[in-house]
Amino acid sequence: MRRIRAVREAERGQVISDILYLESARRLQSAGYQLLNNLALLRPAISQPPEDFLSAKSLGQSQLLSPAVIDAIVSYMASTFGGGDAALMNVASPPQTPLSVDRVQAARLYAGLLEFGYFAAALEAECFRNGVQIGQDSSEMIAYADQLPQDQLRLLCAVRSADGWWGAVRHIGTVFGLKPNEDPFDSFGLPYPDLSVTISQIMMEPAANMWEHFSAPGSSAQLAAKAADKAARGWSGDGPDTSSLPDADLVSFEFGLFQRLLLEAAVFGSLLLGAEQHIEQHYGYKLSSRRDREQHAGKPPM
Repeated sequence: MRRIRAVREAERGQVISDILYLESARRLQSAGYQLLNNLALLRPAISQPPEDFLSAKSLGQSQLLSPAVIDAIVSYMASTFGGGDAALMNVASPPQTPLSVDRVQAARLYAGLLEFGYFAAALEAECFRNGVQIGQDSSEMIAYADQLPQDQLRLLCAVRSADGWWGAVRHIGTVFGLKPNEDPFDSFGLPYPDLSVTISQIMMEPAANMWEHFSAPGSSAQLAAKAADKAARGWSGDGPDTSSLPDADLVSFEFGLFQRLLLEAAVFGSLLLGAEQHIEQHYGYKLSSRRDREQHAGKPPM
């Protein structure tokens, strides 16, 4: 019975995820753009990108998002990549700059920009709920965000619904060619595990213990005591590592077009928040919580 419920939950979740994804894509299409689904269109030495590929210039001229959210997204990307926002405004022109990035890292960067776009839209909605007046840029939003406690900012940064996030991950994993979840009926695990949250898997070392990795060698007794102490805290021995590194799996882009791909990710994230609100407000459907589903990941079906 648990397996049957898990299969039904996976089927229900995929339907809702598809609806949210299609609603976001529909809004983008209504403004004359298409979500990119072929990375080969961004490869180095390409003559022209797709005509319906998003750029900051065309985004600023559209009514796809509010001026404040557009300003937040474009300003963030300009500060991230440097050189102001001029590089984002036009199609990359010669001399072209080829860029090779690890496939998984490129996909995670896209996912991160998607969540930033979601955050910008969620922050705007939070300002409206609290009577904060927003102008044509993001300055009022940023000032309001500076006053929020850290825990609340974290909540605004993450895609709220499991259905929305699972659909976004499915899109990202498909576009970047990631390895899918081996169990297609795993209703709690992400469809592409490479995009799972991994911060909890990092072993953090207390600051008081960090200096020992950089201090000068001492006597053999001191070294032995330090080695024993490190081993007790979970550090492995200092023996030679005979394992071989896996072959690099790189994807190649023209740098300017890769920037525009990340711009698309941020816009997609902003539209996803609107799609979630549309589903809940117009259809009365309660979307499942991303946090609840992630907490149950790896456990037996309920």
